[in-house]
Amino acid sequence: MNSTPASPRRPYRDAVMAQELSWDLAEAACKHLTIWWTARERAHAATPDPRLRSRVVDEITQVCSTCPHLAACALRAETDGYTGLAAANAYLNGRPILTPAIGSARSRHRRRAS
Repeated sequence: MNSTPASPRRPYRDAVMAQELSWDLAEAACKHLTIWWTARERAHAATPDPRLRSRVVDEITQVCSTCPHLAACALRAETDGYTGLAAANAYLNGRPILTPAIGSARSRHRRRAS
């Protein structure tokens, strides 16, 4: 077990990294969908049924699947401790909580079944 304490500079480093990633995301596929995206996040947060939450994530996946900044978006969500929808996934305190990312076996299976 590693008992080395976390670096006191880590929060600063993470904040700088998140800011730099924000610049990269200026051309993200969701850039002009703020109102729609916020409504999806609210619907996801308010829905207790995991199947319905998964459907909301499926809706954003349609947008995220066209975005060249998917990896940067996921990294920013994780680095920033984001809670909400990002990078075709739901996050809680920077950790993905609901579905695998685009290109996973589950999403490929879902496309074939449709």
